[in-house]
Amino acid sequence: DNVKIESYNSSSLLISDGNSKETISFVYKGLIFQTQIYGTYNLPNIAFAIELGEFFGGNLYDIRKAICEYVSQNNRSQVKRIGNNEVILDAYNANPTSMLASLKSFDVYPSEKKVAILGDMLELGEYAEKEHQKIINYVSSLGIETVIFVGPIFKSLGTSANFFENVSDARIYFKSLDIQYHSILLKGSRGVAVEKILE
Repeated sequence: DNVKIESYNSSSLLISDGNSKETISFVYKGLIFQTQIYGTYNLPNIAFAIELGEFFGGNLYDIRKAICEYVSQNNRSQVKRIGNNEVILDAYNANPTSMLASLKSFDVYPSEKKVAILGDMLELGEYAEKEHQKIINYVSSLGIETVIFVGPIFKSLGTSANFFENVSDARIYFKSLDIQYHSILLKGSRGVAVEKILE
């Protein structure tokens, strides 16, 4: 609550392989922080990291350096290029709140061609069907070109050809689409491993 970010946006950052990717940048105490992290829903996490660093007496320039140099490698808000597609890999885990946050960020993501690959949200118990239906309904209101649902819960609710029981079946469909020059969001629980659709 003590860290007040003055302004923020999603901006393009040139990365080492010569491609650009969308990441969040913001101003705090007059300093510009250009992160390598996708999704403005990560701002509270970053603000907490800053507050913790300052609480323990860290120099703000060192804090900024650490935050701006951090590159996710663990399926959490990770952005990478595979061929000519930009992949947003946010598939370490998923719950209704994180799924909605990820989709909201993706909806405003500056890309004309988008694919969302969504895996089941596990361990929801009696709320599983209701929460998955909410996601289906929400996605249908967005302007995402292609949405692929993966997992037995989504499959049980699906009535169209883009609902699949498992990643193996979804991969066959995905490859048949020959996706080129798209931004692709992968979001789902770890047990579904939706990133395997790209293998």
